[in-house]
Amino acid sequence: MINTIFPAGHKGYQDVAKPDSDPKLAYIKGYSCPYCKKQFNGYKVFQSKLYESKPMRYDLRKFYRDFRQEWYDVIICPHCYFSTFYTYYADPKSVMKPKIETELKDAQSMIALNFEAERNIDFVFASHYLALICAPGYLSTHKQLSAKLWGNLSWLYEDVEDEEMTRLAASNAADAYAKVYTEERLNPVQEQAVCMSAAGMLYRAGRGDEADLKKFLYNVKTIKMGQKAYAELAEDLMEMLTQPGL
Repeated sequence: MINTIFPAGHKGYQDVAKPDSDPKLAYIKGYSCPYCKKQFNGYKVFQSKLYESKPMRYDLRKFYRDFRQEWYDVIICPHCYFSTFYTYYADPKSVMKPKIETELKDAQSMIALNFEAERNIDFVFASHYLALICAPGYLSTHKQLSAKLWGNLSWLYEDVEDEEMTRLAASNAADAYAKVYTEERLNPVQEQAVCMSAAGMLYRAGRGDEADLKKFLYNVKTIKMGQKAYAELAEDLMEMLTQPGL
């Protein structure tokens, strides 16, 4: 499923199997689209039932037992293809339709998604790229949305072992998080998370020699009223940067 909503370098991943998931960790519920206001059914994740299988990584990726959350993070309206994180469906916010109307209509004409078939990796990638098109519709949070979406995409490309696209998505995520850091008002914990995400994505993008990476890590470690867990992740990544060959 290759078309213009995807960047150059994106490939078809039809041979990638859906990861095994515990069916009790997601269920079908009704949604109301914030864009077209129509009703539809989609997945909802039981967040309280997710258990981490190993510690959170330096780029803030979480790993859950028997579940890949990135496969279910984004909800697509089957009527208009408006897409965003499920939290934005659960707590609807005003969408500036004129900001995305043309782009979303064009995207809908480019792809045909099967909402009845079992979810596959191409559907998941499409959901994220559609959500990037829709992100500018949220005037106050579009920068954060774009950063999180590119971060998810870097992890999805990692899972399909596409190193080139992993680095591209991680680089875009790093730049987006840097923009959030410089342009948005953040509380201390939010600032830590954004700086840690920016640093982690710079490292994953192969940009570990950039001065900004160390500046972000220093901020994570020294910010007052932050969380110890983030400071420890920053320390771990600092140690990785000093190891030979990294």
